[in-house]
Amino acid sequence: MKNFKYVFLIVGLLYLLELIYAFVKPKTSYEIFIFNVPFFAFIIYKLLFACVFILLFKKAGEKKD
Repeated sequence: MKNFKYVFLIVGLLYLLELIYAFVKPKTSYEIFIFNVPFFAFIIYKLLFACVFILLFKKAGEKKD
């Protein structure tokens, strides 16, 4: 379970990469699950999840078993 914290980092970085790609190739609307959302709602969604997973990585790194 020690290396599981790196999964959080990888997922967080993937969300950040998708966020950067959204700025490079913007569309008028994006699809989150089954909902069409505007550009800024999509950006907030991606940024929120990226921050959550990176914070989970940091929290998992602080635990000393």
